[in-house]
Amino acid sequence: MLSWVLLKKVLRIAYAHKLYDQPNERSSHTLPVPRLGGLSFLPSILFGLALAAFLSPLLVEEASFEVNSEYLHLLLATLILYVTGIFDDLSGLKATLKAPIQMLAAILLVLKLPAAPLSGFEPLTQLPHLLQMALLVVAVMLVVNAFNLIDGLDGLAASFVVLSMGFYLLLFTCLGTAAHSCIAVFACAVIATLIPFLYYNVWGRSTSQTKLFMGDTGSLTLGTIVSFFWLQSLSLPSEVITRLDVAPLALGAAPLLLPMFDTARLFFLRIYRHRSPFSADRHHIHHYLLDQGYSQAKTRLIILLSAVLLGVLHLVLLTTTNVWATLVLDYVAYLAFVGVVARRLQAARG
Repeated sequence: MLSWVLLKKVLRIAYAHKLYDQPNERSSHTLPVPRLGGLSFLPSILFGLALAAFLSPLLVEEASFEVNSEYLHLLLATLILYVTGIFDDLSGLKATLKAPIQMLAAILLVLKLPAAPLSGFEPLTQLPHLLQMALLVVAVMLVVNAFNLIDGLDGLAASFVVLSMGFYLLLFTCLGTAAHSCIAVFACAVIATLIPFLYYNVWGRSTSQTKLFMGDTGSLTLGTIVSFFWLQSLSLPSEVITRLDVAPLALGAAPLLLPMFDTARLFFLRIYRHRSPFSADRHHIHHYLLDQGYSQAKTRLIILLSAVLLGVLHLVLLTTTNVWATLVLDYVAYLAFVGVVARRLQAARG
């Protein structure tokens, strides 16, 4: 309910003051659309977090919610990127400025992780703890940027977050303890926050002043929160991890593989071409599909279904082979998908 109210206020203010995202050659829209929808996310999600604190003990016996340092770090990291996103949406910030800010937020998220955060990723577990943490900082930055960069199609980034929250809801409900009930309720709160946004983002119309984008404010906020849920997979009971014989972070990464792989591919491609990894282009997988003539709805459906299939493949492989072979086969499957799409695009262009 809070999300609906806040989004309506953002719509009125954004259209009244013409705070638009102007279309360009990379845009999926042809008319100016406000990009401040993400302003509603943090207040709504904080309300959801408070709701999680209140409802968890009522829904699950012996459950409790403690405002510990992990949640305080999440709040601070999210607030930092939320404010960064607002400035970026209103006036634009250079990537060279945003990168160190993202690094600071990532450091805050990984500071309170267990002594062996890369458990299951042998031989990386033999590295000094500080180096393991540094690798996780890079991984969190990749997740944050993945959700920032896939926000180029109506409903895509938000749908990925809903998909991810659904996965984490099942993960912590089925494999977690009573202490994880607050995380599960938190996931529900994030989903509830995004449903009103998806309505305005996908079905809204700029001609009736009901359409808006989440902007960097939204994508950076959501990327931070998704990273937090991913890192929380390290808190799963040790007996569960031992029984499944999986790396906790690999298990929690299942819904994030496609956006992470696509972002990593683009970063390496841009660096190979002597360009900034943060420079804009039309080499995202959703651009390839749109350029073949697929509608936004079909493109979104294809990508989300592909992400689900890749996640299922990942989970199956994770329980049948080692983590490194799993990741290699995951990436091969992703590259095969991109290769098929790219070849079809090349054939369509003649």
